[in-house]
Amino acid sequence: MAQSMVKIPSDFGNINIKHVSVVGTFNGIVLLVLEDTLLCTHMILFNPFTQVYNKVPDPPARTSVRPRQGRFYESDLHIGFGATPDDFKIVRFFEAQESLNKVKSYSCYVFSVKKSLWSKPNYFTQNFRFHNDVGMFLNGFLYWIIRVHDDTDSTKLILALDIKKIALSTINVPNRCGFCRYSNLTRYRQWKYCEAILGKVHGCLCIINLGSDGLMFNLWVMKEQGVGNSWSIAHSFRLQIVGLFLPICILDNGKILFLDMSKNKKVIIYDTSNDSNKEFIFPAMPSMTVYGTEYVQTLVSPSNMCSV
Repeated sequence: MAQSMVKIPSDFGNINIKHVSVVGTFNGIVLLVLEDTLLCTHMILFNPFTQVYNKVPDPPARTSVRPRQGRFYESDLHIGFGATPDDFKIVRFFEAQESLNKVKSYSCYVFSVKKSLWSKPNYFTQNFRFHNDVGMFLNGFLYWIIRVHDDTDSTKLILALDIKKIALSTINVPNRCGFCRYSNLTRYRQWKYCEAILGKVHGCLCIINLGSDGLMFNLWVMKEQGVGNSWSIAHSFRLQIVGLFLPICILDNGKILFLDMSKNKKVIIYDTSNDSNKEFIFPAMPSMTVYGTEYVQTLVSPSNMCSV
């Protein structure tokens, strides 16, 4: 595995960038979400290899990031990037909360890269919260971990969005798949982190979580896509090095990327096939949420990515 660092443009056409999030990648094109100094978000299709980029038009529902009662706003951004047989899709949820009954509502917009057009919104009123902001794409579906609330309890499920039909469904997380938090993260309060992340291994949906002992990681694989009772543990392991590790990406070949949140500033690549790991120094410890994605460089231009 070759490692290299690519510097992104500093302004992307006069956008005063405060924060950059990587949502996903297809055919060598990366979808970036930029937050500017006014806390507005902008979406960019970017080829890191050629440095060519295209701006994605703003969704019709774009409003102030400062929430108002009964309005959709950008402060909670949930987004995904996927492909249909003849197009690429960007899916974006806007969130609102009714002031009286506290029920969450979402409007879902879909952007066709081929047509350069946003769809009319689909509305969903369901009492759940997104556990992670960026959806994981696999075989026509985007997946997020969500928390479903009722009067007495909170249950974690996997939200599945069919990006062709724009239809939502839910899948149970694996039995005995806990969502253990590190108990000694008080020194790193600036971190927003996920207790578990979704990924894909050899074409199957998977989830990695930290066991109840705070040391053992479990990699669960769904043998039949969309079937919640087909989960099984494919690999359990401990990282035999000192640090405070959180998973940030699962690669399809079974390798898992971890970020060391301690002062060591390291990225660990763990290989499930031979129980080995490699360490790389992280140049600067980020202060925001960290996501990872699997990228293969190409010469594809963002302007014609649907024609290849």
